[in-house]
Amino acid sequence: MNTQLEKVLLEICGDNNDAHRFCNAWINYVHRIDDLVDGDLALKPENLVKTLVNAAEIYSSNFYQQNAQYLYPIVCLVSNDYIDSEILKNDLEPLFLKWAEYLSFSGIYMLQIVALICGGYDNMRKVSIRLRECSLKDHYNTVTGERI
Repeated sequence: MNTQLEKVLLEICGDNNDAHRFCNAWINYVHRIDDLVDGDLALKPENLVKTLVNAAEIYSSNFYQQNAQYLYPIVCLVSNDYIDSEILKNDLEPLFLKWAEYLSFSGIYMLQIVALICGGYDNMRKVSIRLRECSLKDHYNTVTGERI
C-alpha cells in the first residue's frame, strides 16, 4: 500500500485499530476480487478459497460486527456498482464506458463510511478528496493519464 493512502487511513480511523485493520483488509479484498475477475490473478481453487477466507475474516472482524448495520448496505452497494461496471465496460457507447469507469471506483464508499463512523461527517469530508486522489493514482499513470 502506498504511503499517501496509509496516511489517509490513519486519519480515517483515528486511534481505532479495529477500523484500521478492517480498512486494510477491505482494500486487499476488493483488489483481490478485481484481480480474479480481470485475470491478473489466476482463477484457481487456491486463489478463490483464499479470497473467500479473506471475506470471512472481514465480515467476522470486530469492527464489521460492531457496525454491520452501516457497513452491510455499503457492501451491497459497492458489489452492485462493481458488477454494473463490469457489464458497462463492454458497451460501445462512450457515455456508458465513462460510467463504467466511475463505478469501478465505488469501493472507496466503504472507506468513507468508516471515516464517518470513526470521526463524523467532518472527518469524512476531511479525507474524501485525498482518498479519491489516492484511488486515482493507484489506477492511473499520473503522467500519461492511462489506466494502469
